[in-house]
Amino acid sequence: MMSSIARSVRLLASQQQQPRFLPTSNLQQQQVLKKTIGRYFSTDTVFLNGEYMPKEEAKISPQDRGFLFGDGIYEAMPFYHGRPFALEQHLKRLENGLSFLRIPYDVKSNHLLEMFQNLISKNELDTSKRCMTYIQITRGAPMIRNHAFSTPGGEQPTPTIYAFCQEIQYPSVERWNQGFTCALVPDRRWGRVDMKTVNLLANVLGYQDAKDQGCDEAILHKDGMALEGAHGNFWAILDDDKNTIVTHPTTHDILPGITRAVLLEEARRDGRFVVEERPLTLEELRDNVKEAFFTSTTVELKPAVSVDGKPIGDGRAGNVTRELWTLFQKRIERDTGVKMLYS
Repeated sequence: MMSSIARSVRLLASQQQQPRFLPTSNLQQQQVLKKTIGRYFSTDTVFLNGEYMPKEEAKISPQDRGFLFGDGIYEAMPFYHGRPFALEQHLKRLENGLSFLRIPYDVKSNHLLEMFQNLISKNELDTSKRCMTYIQITRGAPMIRNHAFSTPGGEQPTPTIYAFCQEIQYPSVERWNQGFTCALVPDRRWGRVDMKTVNLLANVLGYQDAKDQGCDEAILHKDGMALEGAHGNFWAILDDDKNTIVTHPTTHDILPGITRAVLLEEARRDGRFVVEERPLTLEELRDNVKEAFFTSTTVELKPAVSVDGKPIGDGRAGNVTRELWTLFQKRIERDTGVKMLYS
């Protein structure tokens, strides 16, 4: 029987007509697929409503409120060689989001770490340098579509729980040092960005706007302020002699990133930097920033080297960004026991 990896490779080959001749071993097919689809390598076994199953067998009702209304919350958590990093903080954010959306799901009693570890094991990612587990919880699938989710005597659907894991590849050293270009994009998101809901349409459109301009990332802005990226928090190092680091404070206007919180702790503990949690004006971004970067679970630290075609600093990843990434990876090493490469 053809393996799922082989099927995926052949499907990609038929769609893109590349590569024309495919390697035959399972490992070689996996390497081709990784190279074809980029830094994310999604795996085959998923978790749905209490069961592990092949991804192609996972079925969710078209009545699910996550599908009809975007009525759900999600979380993405990193694992290094199968060991979780900052799991408690991620689960607390998930719990906060469920409470805000009033979705009845008890994070503490559902043994999520065990489920994540099972997924990692079933997908043979135990020894992967870095992978991500993703969980999405929606309000469920009532028989009748109704904007209201709770009415006297009304149906109370059971939440839908879906989870998967995928390997995440680091960019090459050369690509990271080259840095990533950015476009300023208006922030069109709703008023509670601090909740990690599945309503990501404005993020998707903003990111696509940046891609359409030939850029790698989007910087969302509102009222003359740079807020964050389309899928990560944004940081700037001011062009001064104090290594002043600026990132937006945790308000309703940004997601309270876990990587962001860890890096703030490490930068303050290190003592070589002045750390300011405050809004960054677009004028400052244009005229008084020598380095910039994004943080998120999937990218850790990602250097930004230009905005709307104008270089930031010398137009390459800077030394302060590199030092901060080293601090972050040393924290991963301390908390997980996994040896990191540093930047």
